[in-house]
Amino acid sequence: MKAERRDQRSAVLLDSLRKLLRRGANVHLLNLLQRIHPGDIPPIFNVLTETESHEVLKLLIEKDLTRAADIASALHPQTASEILSRFEIPDISRLLQLCSSDDAAEIVASMTDELREHVLSQMRREEGEEVQDLLSYPEETAGRIMSPNFFALSEETSAGDAIKALRSKPDVEMVFYLYVVDSREHLLGVVSLRQLILIDPGTPIRGIMIPNVVSVRTDADQEEVARIVSKYDFLAVPVVDDQNCLVGIITVDDVIDVIRDEATEDFYKLAGTSEDERVQRSVLGAAKLRLPWLTVSLVEGILVVSIFATYQKWDVITKVILMVGFLPMLAGMGGNIGTQSATIVVRGLATGRFALKEIGTVLFREMRIAGILGIGYGVLLSGASYFLPELPPTAAAVIGASIFLIMILAAAIGSFLPMICARISVDPTIATGPFLTSLMDIVGMVVYFELIRLLMPKGI
Repeated sequence: MKAERRDQRSAVLLDSLRKLLRRGANVHLLNLLQRIHPGDIPPIFNVLTETESHEVLKLLIEKDLTRAADIASALHPQTASEILSRFEIPDISRLLQLCSSDDAAEIVASMTDELREHVLSQMRREEGEEVQDLLSYPEETAGRIMSPNFFALSEETSAGDAIKALRSKPDVEMVFYLYVVDSREHLLGVVSLRQLILIDPGTPIRGIMIPNVVSVRTDADQEEVARIVSKYDFLAVPVVDDQNCLVGIITVDDVIDVIRDEATEDFYKLAGTSEDERVQRSVLGAAKLRLPWLTVSLVEGILVVSIFATYQKWDVITKVILMVGFLPMLAGMGGNIGTQSATIVVRGLATGRFALKEIGTVLFREMRIAGILGIGYGVLLSGASYFLPELPPTAAAVIGASIFLIMILAAAIGSFLPMICARISVDPTIATGPFLTSLMDIVGMVVYFELIRLLMPKGI
């Protein structure tokens, strides 16, 4: 119900925005854009044409640059980059200077090398250097998504002085946690804002700080950051370099973005496409993103036809032509159980529920589950096929044994593939997409035809 109301709200806002654009009512349009929360903007911009998006942002850059920066930060970095690339470089630089450093870095990273260089060169020195520093870290690491605009204090600072210092810097991010460092910026502890307010103003913060702070290194994967924030219910997590010097913080809003983006990426991979398609405005570009997976499916389909032709040549299929009708169901059951096992393993690895060293335990458990299901469905299908007068009695045994073996093999493959992918540093989600489904088609066909060839007398 809430989702429906949000969709209706977005539809109303989109309709109003387009009407004002067509009429050229810039004053009313600006007023509407200033009243819309930046978080409501992305769904609208995803529907607007390139020309409409350009006109909206152009008006904001001319009349309300701060609001333009807020909206650019709320958009997906690739979308923001595509829209901004149509503007003059000075306008882009001025807008990005008002964005937080981590948001600006994400947008700039999506630009072409030439445009990125020009934009950074025209930003103010301090903001430009902060963005360049963030871009020096690899993508999807803590260093790339952290904010260098944090608040840290010396351990000798008193509570009263800490509050005064905090009041003098209203633009720092996440003041719920105040980090304590030594003279060389080494992270020593953390103090909550609540503690600071409640204690005597003359108390040194070293006496109330929590030592042994949970932190992440700049090269930590962003998914690891998300797991830490989720595990400890942090509002922010400090980022340190290899010398344990505090270099930035990652706030919970950035972690939410990471969780959302990672989940979206996994869903796209499950469907056999790329997460880049969600921000791809070109139909031809979106088609190119789907091309690799469809090509893989095509090749595997040709392999299936080749296997079919081979068993036909061996006179296996013509024994009982009616038995071919069971093949799609057997392959489909195998694909389903394989995908279920793979999904459980991928999710377990992502959430830390089990580690790679537990592969034997996980594999054995999934195969036992598949075995129980295989026995149940095998008995059911064998009983059903036994009463088909067109099939010989041995067909029931072949069909029952086939579904049992296919389901066990599917569970084993579905569990093993993500583990292997994780071991060789390949995203395990790939193992649960169309690749696994096509592989199970091949395995199911080979198992079924082999059992027909071995268990059913020739010439039936």
